[in-house]
Amino acid sequence: MVNLWKAVSFLSVNPNVFQECRDAVKGTGIQIVNKTPPCYRPQPTKDAIDKLNNILNVQNGLRLGLYELSEINRWLQQDSLESNLTAYKNAMGLTAGSNNGVLEAAGAVLYDPEFLTDVENSGTPGELLRQNGFTVSDDEARTIQTQIRTAPAKNAAQQFVSLLWSGSVCLGRLKMYGAYSHTNY
Repeated sequence: MVNLWKAVSFLSVNPNVFQECRDAVKGTGIQIVNKTPPCYRPQPTKDAIDKLNNILNVQNGLRLGLYELSEINRWLQQDSLESNLTAYKNAMGLTAGSNNGVLEAAGAVLYDPEFLTDVENSGTPGELLRQNGFTVSDDEARTIQTQIRTAPAKNAAQQFVSLLWSGSVCLGRLKMYGAYSHTNY
């Protein structure tokens, strides 16, 4: 999921790449597979995945697998995606110069409402983000925290999720609970 989070933020700060991706999959992005349940029928075509792979992975150095490329392909079919990403980018203060850790963390709080709340209320947001695998400085973490405390960032995150997810939101972090782990001797 981290690569998908980074890709969402990356597309928001690189409008030319976003448009190139959208143009690449226009008219070829979805196929209907009639032998599957209706919720699984709209699937990406191989041509669309190959084009996105070339643009995002080969040309721009992202590390996206089939799942991530398929999700991005599906999102690109939504007309309002660009305006939603722009609103989120502006609300979060993301720029093309933002480092990977910031892009990943910004994408994570976009996807995961529980994580957004945790970061928003944390006394040590840098420590919390680093404990969850994000490479950010304390200053970068405080900036993310400050931004997500604003209504525009929360509204943009909620709109993004409601636009792109038809079901319940899955949480983006794997949490390990001590009661779920044990060793068998």
